[in-house]
Amino acid sequence: GNTAAGVYKYDGPFTCLIDVKAIPDLYTCQAGPPLVVGSAVSLSSLVDLLQAGSDRSPAYSVLVEHLLEIANVSVRNVGSWAGNLMLKHAYPEFPSDVFTIMEAVGAKVTIVTRNSRETMTMVDFLKMGMAGKLILSLEIPASPPNEVFRTYKVMPRSQNAHAYVNAGFRVKLDGQSVVEKPSIVFGGINKTMDHAVATEDFLIGKDLLKDETLKGALSILETELNPDDSSLSSPGYRKSLAMGLFYKFYLSAIGPDHLTAEVRSAPDPLVRPVSRGEQHFQTKESEWPINQPMPKLASKLQASGEAVYTNDLPPLPGEVYAAFVTSTVGNCKLGTIDSSLAMTLPGAVACLTARDIPGVSNFGRPMRQPEEILCSEEVLYAGQPVALVVADTQSHADIMARAVKVTYTDPKPPILTIQDAIAAESFFPGNDQEVTKGDAEGAIAAAPHVVTGEVSCDTQYHFHMETQVCRCSPLEDGMEVQASSQAMDMVQAAVSQ
Repeated sequence: GNTAAGVYKYDGPFTCLIDVKAIPDLYTCQAGPPLVVGSAVSLSSLVDLLQAGSDRSPAYSVLVEHLLEIANVSVRNVGSWAGNLMLKHAYPEFPSDVFTIMEAVGAKVTIVTRNSRETMTMVDFLKMGMAGKLILSLEIPASPPNEVFRTYKVMPRSQNAHAYVNAGFRVKLDGQSVVEKPSIVFGGINKTMDHAVATEDFLIGKDLLKDETLKGALSILETELNPDDSSLSSPGYRKSLAMGLFYKFYLSAIGPDHLTAEVRSAPDPLVRPVSRGEQHFQTKESEWPINQPMPKLASKLQASGEAVYTNDLPPLPGEVYAAFVTSTVGNCKLGTIDSSLAMTLPGAVACLTARDIPGVSNFGRPMRQPEEILCSEEVLYAGQPVALVVADTQSHADIMARAVKVTYTDPKPPILTIQDAIAAESFFPGNDQEVTKGDAEGAIAAAPHVVTGEVSCDTQYHFHMETQVCRCSPLEDGMEVQASSQAMDMVQAAVSQ
């Protein structure tokens, strides 16, 4: 699962990487049913195989829709389903869509060694040590006519996003009665939960149309769902999502003929159409070309991928690479920086601190409050750069950065909210000037009605739109700086200090 390098960036280091794409036996597939898929088959190819066999099993179409929500087209074209599964094996907290939906549908994996071959469930696979073993294939059963199978994924975006919670549900019915143990599988709850076992046991033999069946199942499920704090979303939110997804499936299993008008649309998926936009405006042609509408000059190059960015530039002879060492805590003082271990690693060139910066250590404009390039004493926030390591490759520099040991002194309570900042009198300098226009107090006093209150906007998780890369090349009379910045004048001003 080397595609996991984009998820767990600090995995390894490994002494050897084996390209399994060259092993024909790992591409062996059988149409079935059951559908058998080799472990080197990409996620995109798995989608094609399931679509081709969808006439033999309705469950295959459900799996297709879910698999298309994993990563993006480029990743699915390269990454295999087995790589995704091994990622779940190595990191139990990973909300693997492949594991969740394949365990829910009743799929099995075949594991081989030099002398053995064993087929097992997904859950048993997670319990098995994989040293000296290899995933050979996946066996996906066809669903019988009286079986209802659904999968769900709630995520921040429609692609390139892990699930807050994912789920797969499968139940076999005789009329509206559950004839055997159903399958209720969740991902994203905690590191150990896969099946809601108690809820599955409760539903055996129950009539789904009876109120006590739904109430009893929800009550038991609520006790089984115990989300941990390993996710960016809160445990309470994820528990609410999981309960809602089960309710959505329950209504789907009952069928629209037995639902009231108020909830009849609840089982239907919320499908968002392709986004589109238009812009309409008027200009005076007599003033053209001043206000003449025209596309941005670089737009076609950027949209087609032809634009060359800083990170696309070919390396220069003797080029070295840098990585920041960042603080792990904030609101304290910087203690010591020990780079002795980092300097013994392969490819190490240097470790630079604030003392090595000539001139003013400020990456902002000269007239503004200085913002240090590398922290010299006061650590303002977690993630603040405290050192810069240099190596012969970027990967070596990244490894070096993790090897630098930093200590801190005089820790204070973290300031995480505006209220915390006000209480600690922590104000950004220069922003205390009042802007007054008219007599606001007089107008309020004379108003017939006065409404008081407070509007608060909470924090949000930062979404990285683009990477920031800079290359500096020495010249006879200075330095050429190629920065991925939208404010080149600020970069020039900062460098010139």
